[in-house]
Amino acid sequence: MIIKKEGYSPVECDKPLPCPFCGGDAELMQLAHETRVERVGRKSKTVKVCVLAANYELTSDTFWFKCTNCKCTTGNHKATAQEAAETWNTRTSA
Repeated sequence: MIIKKEGYSPVECDKPLPCPFCGGDAELMQLAHETRVERVGRKSKTVKVCVLAANYELTSDTFWFKCTNCKCTTGNHKATAQEAAETWNTRTSA
């Protein structure tokens, strides 16, 4: 399925199953990051920063699913929406 979220590029992944704990719907959560160079004194280092808002469409690099009802999540963030869907769809309540 293709998931569209305002401000982000559409992503494709398996359809998420209902929450194994409460039966609620799963929502794809996503973040976009950019790297930039920051100066610290005379040295510089590359850092990864989260982009919270932009005037362009963001391409996410971090994904997870969250239940819209009980708010449980897939846990660790994944690099693709498909990985997040696979993790969500294999969870059990036991």
